[in-house]
Amino acid sequence: MTILELSHESVAAAVDRLMGIDADDVIDPRELVILAHASIQVVVASSLHMAPELSMALSRFVEPVHRRGVDLAPVQPDLAIELRIISAGLEAILIGMNDAIAPAQRIEPLTDLVQRLDPVSGMLVGPIVGSLIGILHYVTGDLAPAKTELARITAMDIPLVRMQSELALAHLAFLDGDWDTAHALADKHLAATLDSLQAPLWPQSFAVAALVPAARGE
Repeated sequence: MTILELSHESVAAAVDRLMGIDADDVIDPRELVILAHASIQVVVASSLHMAPELSMALSRFVEPVHRRGVDLAPVQPDLAIELRIISAGLEAILIGMNDAIAPAQRIEPLTDLVQRLDPVSGMLVGPIVGSLIGILHYVTGDLAPAKTELARITAMDIPLVRMQSELALAHLAFLDGDWDTAHALADKHLAATLDSLQAPLWPQSFAVAALVPAARGE
């Protein structure tokens, strides 16, 4: 219900709806997967609405979802892996979008998270964390590690993270003087942003797409 109603209700209302759930009282582990997915959707929505602080309370779900994944490993290994993956994804997105902490100070917790991941979770969640680290390096002006991390974008990335990564890569290519690459990346990013109907992202998408034509006097 939270996911379905998210486009119609405020982020604060969505957070309140989820905060009414006690993860320790959820018996069916499949419902924990749904709870964590819903939490990720709300965290992303709060960031798009420039109010990421609203969703930080959802960090309470990370530990119980991960713990259930560990407990189930001997009897339901596939479900156990899914629980650990989704809990790690929720933790990553909460750290990466926590504006209460300076961007440079979020990099170390994300790096620590990668080191804590088991091999399967690392394979799937690692690229998402890498993109978040790359975006944070980009925001802090540390461009060399930003390019290294952002070059590893994969289709597994959360859509908002992938779009922000592509936006940063387009800008970095422009700064490097590789205008053709910058223009191609910016046009691709703009099309994806418009298709996603995420209006809060449109201004920066149009601005980056206009960089190369503006520099060429077009």
